[in-house]
Amino acid sequence: MNANNIYEMIEYAVQAFHGRPAISYKENKVLITKKYEEVYADIQKTAVWLEEHHWTGKKAALVGAMDYEWAIAYLTLLYTGSVIMTMNYTQEVSDLEEELRLLDPDVLLYGKIDDAQQEWAKQLTSVETASMYEAKRTPAPDIAGKYELDPELPACVLFTTGSTGKKKGVMLAQKNMMALCASAEFAYDGVRFDKGMAPVPNYHLMKLGSIISMFSNGIEQYITSNTKRTLKDIHEQKPAFIQAVPLVLEALRNILENDTSEGTIAEKFQKFNGHLHTVSVGGSFSDPKTIDFFEDLGVHIISGYGMTEAVVITNERAGRKKKGSVGEVTPGVHIRIVDGEVQVSGQSVMLGYYKDQAAIDEVFEDGWLKTGDLGYVDDEGYLYLTGRKKNLIILANGENVSPEELEGQLRKCPMISEALVREKDGHLHAEVQSVENAVTADIDDYIRDMNRKNVLCKRIVSWELRETPFEKINAMKIRRN
Repeated sequence: MNANNIYEMIEYAVQAFHGRPAISYKENKVLITKKYEEVYADIQKTAVWLEEHHWTGKKAALVGAMDYEWAIAYLTLLYTGSVIMTMNYTQEVSDLEEELRLLDPDVLLYGKIDDAQQEWAKQLTSVETASMYEAKRTPAPDIAGKYELDPELPACVLFTTGSTGKKKGVMLAQKNMMALCASAEFAYDGVRFDKGMAPVPNYHLMKLGSIISMFSNGIEQYITSNTKRTLKDIHEQKPAFIQAVPLVLEALRNILENDTSEGTIAEKFQKFNGHLHTVSVGGSFSDPKTIDFFEDLGVHIISGYGMTEAVVITNERAGRKKKGSVGEVTPGVHIRIVDGEVQVSGQSVMLGYYKDQAAIDEVFEDGWLKTGDLGYVDDEGYLYLTGRKKNLIILANGENVSPEELEGQLRKCPMISEALVREKDGHLHAEVQSVENAVTADIDDYIRDMNRKNVLCKRIVSWELRETPFEKINAMKIRRN
């Protein structure tokens, strides 16, 4: 695909996939399928509506549950060179007010929100507001609009929340959004023209990336309006491709393993879906046992490595996987290892943090983004991650230990669902969350055996069984305190 920005990408895709389904969704329980040219017509109508209000090229905050109109507003804003600022619609009004203050947009476009949120949006005086559904009533233009967009033009501001809980607005450019499309073209071999789903909230980068990457690669995307319906939608819509967080795979595995009907797991899987052959999984740690479970069923699992600040860094490809690796560097991205830390540059790296120069100065070094992740690259260009720099445990003898390495070993135990390793009284201590009906003595035996295989500085001296689940942050990673 020869495109440098989202305007060019949409123009290309509409020509390349004319007549094919682009987006499908349910409205009043009726399945509606929009072809590429129909989506394009709706984008043109929305572009005219934005121009009439002088909102093209402006900062536009989007708030509302995922639906077709939200997707069209999102695509159109990118297409016209506007800056999208996504907001978490599940928040209380007071939290939305604080987020709006931090974003300082020119306009707030709201979609499917509750009554209290709608009342708040309508009464705002600090910013122009409008319902995104108003664009439906705009007549289609006779001639499509044309937009010259610099690849470095700001395109999106997304909040990211680290383990400290402080929000930072990540500024992404048109080139970053195109990096997501290029990565999909690089990794999603055999998925083009299939039906896909991305059951992720629309204020997450994974969802924003899925909308444009599926559109740019000829994949029909079924829009899930409610992530609580994910498993039902997978069963009813029978997508061949899913882009999701690991929790979705774990929930699907749980359904299949607890299905008491007759037949093998493979037969139950075919009955539940029957079409699923590829899953792109990211956002947090993927349980190797779950990955193996689905690959044994013939499902190709694509794992990768990226972050909000560097939208995509590596991807796995069919037939080119390496055990333990997060894949090969995607086109247009460069990696270097400095003192064990992975640093990246190229088209996937953010412009910076929104209105936070101090934070920008902290994470960039000579134009390279310091990811904070520890890792190494092998002779064939595959990247391996070993932990987080800030999570390193420095023991009394000066040895450095990555807790993530040991947590990965613990999770291989069939009786352990999640684990966290930390320093306690000068030694390594593990907190463990077990599966149902796990035997404590068996977990202890597993840890003893693990210790015998590890070098002295990586041996867990004490451990405890948690009675409550770990607290998680946005990407479903355990919060470390």
